[in-house]
Amino acid sequence: MGINEAGRGPVLGPMVYGCLYCTPSYQNTLSSLNFADSKTLKEEKREELFENLKADESIGWAVDVIDPRELSAKMLKKRKIISHDSAMGLVTKVLNMGVLLTEDPGLSADETALREWVLEETAEELHKGFGSGYPGDPSTKAWLEHNKHFVFGFPSLVRFLRIS
Repeated sequence: MGINEAGRGPVLGPMVYGCLYCTPSYQNTLSSLNFADSKTLKEEKREELFENLKADESIGWAVDVIDPRELSAKMLKKRKIISHDSAMGLVTKVLNMGVLLTEDPGLSADETALREWVLEETAEELHKGFGSGYPGDPSTKAWLEHNKHFVFGFPSLVRFLRIS
């Protein structure tokens, strides 16, 4: 079983933890499927690989999607152990499905859910042209500036930031 996260760096959207598990005998086949860090793959290739994974009965997977508001609330607490709680939740979920976990093949799956996020706000000018969601991205900065309300603040997609 391998666990990885996506969305730790952005200021927009959820953080997603995912796990992939397979039998030890399938590990060699899995390593031949040309997976890499998703940041090095084009979106079309990531989508193709994900579709192949979903159709492959030799593997299983699970995800934990942490809403931006939940992330913000957890960041305001003294105990900020988000990754541990999410990873342990995934392990527990897989164990409760009856999967026997014996090895860690070191698999890495990094998928972003930002572009799939359904915006709760219905303002006409609220669009999905927010770029990568990372604070250094000019498109993200422009989106944040454009969608900042002087009374209500930011839409629910935006995480609270602690500026030191």
